[in-house]
Amino acid sequence: MPSARHSHSACSWTNEKVVVSGGLGENQRPIESVHVFCGQEMKWTQIDVPTLLPRYSHTSHVLKDKLILLGGANSMSCPSPGLAVIDLNTGWSSEITLAVTAELLLLIKHSSILDETNEEIVILGGGGTCFSFGTHFNQSAFAIQLKDIGNFN
Repeated sequence: MPSARHSHSACSWTNEKVVVSGGLGENQRPIESVHVFCGQEMKWTQIDVPTLLPRYSHTSHVLKDKLILLGGANSMSCPSPGLAVIDLNTGWSSEITLAVTAELLLLIKHSSILDETNEEIVILGGGGTCFSFGTHFNQSAFAIQLKDIGNFN
């Protein structure tokens, strides 16, 4: 069973499984774990993902047995979480840095929608407060084309 947390993300995988990732633990430190709850068996399992960056305030989706973690924050100055792709069957993972654009500055506390047909994720809202530049809100929707990333075959 995963440790207590908040600011995590959860999404469905098949009809009876839910994947829980990241979050802030009881000590308010970012968590890098991935757990799967099987409702049919009422059982938790942890997926070992040794190269995953810890993150919280991110979103997640499953496409073709791959968990996609989008954005979030962590306590490390660099690298900041971009997009992680995790094979839920093997634990293989890849962290992909996303370019900062005028349309999308902070991938924190946002919402996202997976369009499986077009293999894209649409990001809505989000933003945050930073001591360096103040409060920022993402002003428009933004799409990430997953087929351009190449880990979904």
